[in-house]
Amino acid sequence: MYDDRVLPIDQIGTVDGDFQQMRAELYRYIYVPSSRSSGVSTIQDLKDDIKTQMDAFRSTSLLPDEKTNLEKFDSNYATFLVEYDKTLKAADANDEKTIDAALTAGSPLITARTNTVAAYNQIIKDSKDGSAALNKESGAAAAAASLYMAILSIAGVLIGLGVAIYMSKSITGPIDQVATNLKELSKGHLGNRLKLSRKDEIGEMATTMDQFSDDLQNGVIGTM
Repeated sequence: MYDDRVLPIDQIGTVDGDFQQMRAELYRYIYVPSSRSSGVSTIQDLKDDIKTQMDAFRSTSLLPDEKTNLEKFDSNYATFLVEYDKTLKAADANDEKTIDAALTAGSPLITARTNTVAAYNQIIKDSKDGSAALNKESGAAAAAASLYMAILSIAGVLIGLGVAIYMSKSITGPIDQVATNLKELSKGHLGNRLKLSRKDEIGEMATTMDQFSDDLQNGVIGTM
C-alpha cells in the first residue's frame, strides 16, 4: 500500500519536470528562432511523456482528493495546451502583440499554467499525506521520493535559467543570484534565500526557488 502511494509522487514529479521544461521551451521558441526546428520535436516529446505519466497515475489506487485534483489538472492542462499552441503559432507568424498578451499575468495561458501547477502540487501533497497515514515508519522512503521530485524541479529551473539568458541583459544580475543559490543548495547550504521583489518571470522563479528551499529544509531534511 505504501508503495502505491509513493508511486504517484514519482509520476507527478516527472510531470512537474516536463511541465517546467515546456515552459522554458516556449520562451526558447519565441526568443531564439533558430531553435524552433528542434524545439517542435522536443515539445512534442514532453507532451507525450506528460500524457504517459498521467495515464500511469490514473491506473493507481487514487484517493478521493487525488481524483478531485486530477479533474482540476485535466481541465486546466487542456486549456494550457490550447493557449500554448496558439502562442507557438503566434511566434511562427512573428505576431508580437499576441505573444505579449499571452505572456502577460492573468492571461488564459498564464492562468491555466498556474492552475495546472497548483493541481499537480496538490496531488503530490495528497499522496504524501496518504503515504504518511499508511506507514508512519517509512519516513526515509518518503524523503527519498520528495528529494527525487525536488531534483526534477531543480532541473526545470536550470533549463529555465538557460533560456532566460537569451531574453534580456537586464536580468543578468538576478540570474547570477539564482545560479549562486543553486550552487549553494548543491553543497547542502539550505539557508540561503533570494528574496527578489521583481514582478516578472524572474521574480516568480526566485519566489519558487525560495519556496523550494523552505520545503527542502523543513520537509526532506526533517525526515532524515
